[in-house]
Amino acid sequence: MRKFVLEGRVISGCNIVEKVFIPRLSLTPSDNRIPFKFKRRQFPISVSFAMTINKGQGQGVLKILINDEDGDGTDVASNVVYREVFCNV
Repeated sequence: MRKFVLEGRVISGCNIVEKVFIPRLSLTPSDNRIPFKFKRRQFPISVSFAMTINKGQGQGVLKILINDEDGDGTDVASNVVYREVFCNV
């Protein structure tokens, strides 16, 4: 199921230790200006991290390696968000 569903556990709040399943969504833009139709499948998650102030002392800057289409390193990252996914949330 890893290809279609992510499994996780709640680590805070009232449902702590409960298993959750996050399905992969199929997104199709509804913009009529695009002369073709395409579908993008992705998990509705974002990479993040957190730490307390005391644990964060002495920590350096987080570095992320980004490769372009040719596999070369770059400092430009694109962030694509389809707002219609969040209409019913």
